[in-house]
Amino acid sequence: MKIVVFLLLAVCAAAETLSPCMGIEDVSPKRFISYQSKNYPVVVGVTERLSHHLVSQVFKIFVEEALGYPDVKIVNLSRSATSEELAYQFFDGVIDPAQNNYKPVVDLEAWVPLGDSTLNSFYSSRVLEVGATGPPVRFGWFAPTALLQRELNRTLIVYDLFKDPLQTSIFSIPDEVLKSLNISYYIFEPEWCVGTSCATLIASYKNATDFVKDDIQYMHFYVRVVWVEDNFTDVVSRLLAIYGNPNKKSRLPKIPLIISHTLDLLALGQKDYSSVVFPVCEYYGSQETEAETWSCHYEGQRMVKLVWEELKNTSPTLHHAISKIEFTPNYYQELVDIYLKQKSPTKSQRLYDAACEWINKHKNETLLWRQPDNIELILVGIFPLTRPVFSPGGIFVAADMAVKDVNSDVDKVLGNYKLKMVFHNGKCQADVVMRTFIDAVVTQNHYANLVGILGPACSETVEPLAGVATHFDVVVISYSAEGSSFDPNKYPYFFRTIGENRQYQYVYQELFREYNWKRVATLSEEGTKYTEYVSLTQDLLGKDGVTFIVNRKFSQSSLEEPGKMREYLEEFRNKGARIIIADINEAAAKVLMCEAWHLNMTAKDGYVWFLPSWLMPFWLDDTAENLVYNVSSHSGNRLCESKLMQEAIDCHLSFSHVFFAADNETIPTKRGNKHMTVKQWQSEYESKLKLGAHKKSDYAGYAYDAVWVYAKALNALMKENQTHISSLHSPEVAEKFANYIRNTNFSGVSGRIEFRDDPSRNSTPVNIYQWHSFSVVDANGTKHGSRVQVGIYDPKGPPGKKLLLNGKLKWLKNEVPWDGTVPTTCYVDWIAKPLNTACETAWVIVNVVGIGLILLVVTVAVLIIKHRYDQKVQLTQKYMKSLGIDLLSVTAANNLDKWEIAKDRVVINRTLGQGAFGTVYGGEAYFDENGWMAVAVKTLKVGSTTEEKLDFLSEAEVMKRFDHKNIVQLLAVCTKSEPVYTIMEFMLYGDLKTFLLARRHLVNEGQHDDSDEISSKKLTNMALDIARALSYLAELKYVHRDVACRNCLVNASRVIKLGDFGMTRPMCDNDYYRFNRKGMLPVRWMAPESLMLGVFTPASDVWSFGVVLYEIITFGNFPFQGMSNNQVLEYVKVGNTLSIPAGVKANLETLIKSCWHTDAHKRPAAAEIVEFLADNARIISPCLDVPLSSVPPMEDTTFGIPFSEGKTRKFSMTLRQRTSNSPSNDIRPLWADFSEPLLLNNRPTGSDFITEDITMDHDTNFPL
Repeated sequence: MKIVVFLLLAVCAAAETLSPCMGIEDVSPKRFISYQSKNYPVVVGVTERLSHHLVSQVFKIFVEEALGYPDVKIVNLSRSATSEELAYQFFDGVIDPAQNNYKPVVDLEAWVPLGDSTLNSFYSSRVLEVGATGPPVRFGWFAPTALLQRELNRTLIVYDLFKDPLQTSIFSIPDEVLKSLNISYYIFEPEWCVGTSCATLIASYKNATDFVKDDIQYMHFYVRVVWVEDNFTDVVSRLLAIYGNPNKKSRLPKIPLIISHTLDLLALGQKDYSSVVFPVCEYYGSQETEAETWSCHYEGQRMVKLVWEELKNTSPTLHHAISKIEFTPNYYQELVDIYLKQKSPTKSQRLYDAACEWINKHKNETLLWRQPDNIELILVGIFPLTRPVFSPGGIFVAADMAVKDVNSDVDKVLGNYKLKMVFHNGKCQADVVMRTFIDAVVTQNHYANLVGILGPACSETVEPLAGVATHFDVVVISYSAEGSSFDPNKYPYFFRTIGENRQYQYVYQELFREYNWKRVATLSEEGTKYTEYVSLTQDLLGKDGVTFIVNRKFSQSSLEEPGKMREYLEEFRNKGARIIIADINEAAAKVLMCEAWHLNMTAKDGYVWFLPSWLMPFWLDDTAENLVYNVSSHSGNRLCESKLMQEAIDCHLSFSHVFFAADNETIPTKRGNKHMTVKQWQSEYESKLKLGAHKKSDYAGYAYDAVWVYAKALNALMKENQTHISSLHSPEVAEKFANYIRNTNFSGVSGRIEFRDDPSRNSTPVNIYQWHSFSVVDANGTKHGSRVQVGIYDPKGPPGKKLLLNGKLKWLKNEVPWDGTVPTTCYVDWIAKPLNTACETAWVIVNVVGIGLILLVVTVAVLIIKHRYDQKVQLTQKYMKSLGIDLLSVTAANNLDKWEIAKDRVVINRTLGQGAFGTVYGGEAYFDENGWMAVAVKTLKVGSTTEEKLDFLSEAEVMKRFDHKNIVQLLAVCTKSEPVYTIMEFMLYGDLKTFLLARRHLVNEGQHDDSDEISSKKLTNMALDIARALSYLAELKYVHRDVACRNCLVNASRVIKLGDFGMTRPMCDNDYYRFNRKGMLPVRWMAPESLMLGVFTPASDVWSFGVVLYEIITFGNFPFQGMSNNQVLEYVKVGNTLSIPAGVKANLETLIKSCWHTDAHKRPAAAEIVEFLADNARIISPCLDVPLSSVPPMEDTTFGIPFSEGKTRKFSMTLRQRTSNSPSNDIRPLWADFSEPLLLNNRPTGSDFITEDITMDHDTNFPL
């Protein structure tokens, strides 16, 4: 069932398909309207008029079948009041097929008033007039002449008649008659016709004659209008049948009145009508104040053909046909008559059938509408007719052969077009070539049919032409300009069938590799395009180690300077150049080679010359213009005759692209049905040369192939769209044309022609020639030279086999010429010979190995230094951790930042003292909370080492942790710039020792009450303040290690505060601190365990507190008076202590002795001492019975201290007495060498300290 339905649908569709009509040969390739790189259909605009439809249908059939436009559409035009409005319905370059909004490009029946010029009407529009379609036409009111004569006895009707209702009744068709017609119609009836017998005006299409309403109202006609649309012809015929028969008396006499145009009358059966006479349009325009309301449709109208203004450029074939179309009145009558006879059920089919029948009846006349065949396409050829080096006559003959072969091609490669060559002499001069182009484009008016430019020949003239041609969208194909390199983006329309000479660089590379040449000199003309490849050759050969020892460029003016070429050659010889590339013109070559002969720089002297291939042999004769004069300013005028020049150029080498393909290769040209071979073409070419007495040119094949490149690209372009030929110079078509050229690929006379998106022919083989002088003997016995092919370079060959030499290459010295390289002594033969390598390679190996060893040594050294540095950093890190500073912690990297203040907030006004790290100053500092306040500023001298800086800042790091009323407070630091400051609270009365010494004389001045500075209560409070500070440190697990009156400071309120925390250290988990590094220690205040074992605990600070009590009681007396530091050391080690002065209270004596207990565990804790002193507020009283001394004793002995072997901890100590010139004789070095060295701040020298060496084993423990 589905198959049956499908077949029925197919049959129905086939029945509606309009089949070919004219029966002529199908046009191929097809044509389109091409605009802005897009193809558009041919759209024909029509109105409701039958004649318009018929003419447009004829045109559609003709365009589709005779012209080859496959897509022709007929669309309806809306009725426009003016020609300008009609124009804006035309094509504007934009079509949206999805919305089916096709706009016409042609209207074959546009009505224009006789007095209106379409050129003026459409001046600002997109439409042009291309002639009349047929005879003039007009609208009118018509009535059958016979009925007028019968009923009114007259045939002339004047419009005034319709203003009288009594006279219009004869023209009134009753409503019942209209209804009896059984059709749909529209009626317009003015208000004054109601109840009155107004004339009935029969009209066809309402939108075509809608203007009649305005006319009736304006003239106050007693007329009503009935629009019957498509039934117009049928209605008029039936009314005539009703009222036109005189024998029928059943109805009242009536005269049908119609409004129509003259062409529609042709469709009516009765063709004799009388027209109502209306006033002339100009008359009403001058008589009436509102003349613009009266239409001029009843005046004569021209029927013209309107086309889109770009049609002539985008589709000249179609434009030509439209301009030729014209229908006579007889043609119109025939069309209408044929249409009325059609019986097809649909109007579209009747229109097609009528148009097809008519066009076949007038086929010969309609075929004349086509553009004539063999339209000429112009190809401008530019040849160097005045440059015999190119043999221009031979190029001319080859190009002419190509044009004739293209035009006579049996396959009609150009269809109905013919190629015509216009020859010009370019003279190898850029200005002449440009003038030729301008003449072709402008003066000679070839531009419309100009296909392109063939030529020019010389490289110097190509670039200007290629640049200008791009702006005119003209293609240029050169047949011999091999010297210029072109950017395809900048010159998209330039091509050449000869290869670029830049391919020569690869030939040089292969030859230099073959003969191991490493040195070369070049000479080329300055500013020429041909020699640009020399620079590329230098870059390429440089990669192979070839040295360009001299690269000279000369100007044409230098040829006029006597001896200039000789100077170049002498420079080459002096620099040892033996291989010379001279890419120069004829004039320079004559001078150069003549001088080379005189300087013994020819092939017989071992030199190798590379010269252009196109120089020989024409300049070797002895004619006057070829003799070389004035080539040397040193020896007078020289003359180089032909024989001498032959000797000079003998065995030089030259390159050229392969001129012709193999003899058996076929080319596009056919003779009969077979393609010609290259050999057959050359035979025919040589025959034509003889006829014209021309010389054979090496470039003939390139020129011949260039013409075929044009032909094949044009053929491809026409296959896409034939109309492209007529718009070759529009940017869109020109780009398509250039793309087809780029994609060209065929076998030509000169070989395979293909571009592969490159302006130049792709990878052509290069022949290598050598000139053999005196190798040919003519009929007269004279010896001449000849160019012999000695090899070929095939760029498509396998690697290593692209250069093929045929064995004909000869050297006059019977050996490969030397390139001038001087052998050098190899100092690394001891490496080169064992490795069997070149000296240069051996040097590379030596350098690599040497550099590798150096790098190895440097690497090892760096690793060792880094390892030592890392060890030092680790040790320093451990030490700083002991101070509470973690150097590796990001958060602790700058723990003093919050204590930092700006230096401009610190004012120093006096010096307080000098320390080991720098000076201590007094001054003031500004704080946000307290404002300006007195401070002590401890400085670090500028230029201190990193270790000194760490020691200096360690005290501040420790002090910032303490917050106690009896401990000197750290207030701020300044570490951002040198000198570094630590800022502490200011202690007005200085240290306690100085304070006591200054008041010692007050002790014996009688009784003292508690308010006195030296009362027992005050002295006890001093000791209590110090004990509280020690208790606070013990609670925080810190040992001060330097508790002495000198380190206890007195503030303005006489409160004692413990200071100088340079030796303060945190205790480990075992509640002790072990001293294990260099440092100076206060021997006279140290506990025995500290002196012997280097161990410090809060108990050792309690021992020192006992010494401090002694200092307070004695008002600053020096401990162990009369003993040296070494004696004190020995004295304490055996269990001795200071002698307690007589008169000390028993409780205080007990306290002091308990502080000096040998067993550290039995000493009281600092907290216990605080409690004791608090309970005994007046226990301390002065005792001056001992001799007064606070100056350290002189030391003049040095001795060692032996230790027994049986102790748990092995311990050794060496005491080295300082020399008598030491700045302080009470100081002894105490060096402690433990498991790792750490950094501590150096203590100032003085009587309180001793420096010793202490060595302790790692496996010993100190029992506490």
